[in-house]
Amino acid sequence: MIYLACPYSHPMEGVRKARFRAANITAARLMAEGHIVYSAISHSHPIAVENRLGLDWDFWMPMDVYFIRMCDEMMVLMYPGWKESVGIAAEMRLAESLGKKITFVEWKE
Repeated sequence: MIYLACPYSHPMEGVRKARFRAANITAARLMAEGHIVYSAISHSHPIAVENRLGLDWDFWMPMDVYFIRMCDEMMVLMYPGWKESVGIAAEMRLAESLGKKITFVEWKE
């Protein structure tokens, strides 16, 4: 299973929506290639928005940590903002500490 990491948190709703869309497009592409993918943003964004839950790494961290532990590999979507993402940095540190393979995926629309 692949854990797809993508930047998300941002003060502007439009940026969060664009990042959600990018995660969905990338997850779908990987799935079409035959991979089993857990996309944290694809899963969490609609739940958070619909139910007014937290939108940042601190809120979603316990769930993301669980799925990172379960995955075989992490793929980091190199979407604008990924290098500055606190969540992605923490996810990568955890994946690395668990000996998970980490690869980087170019953003392709």
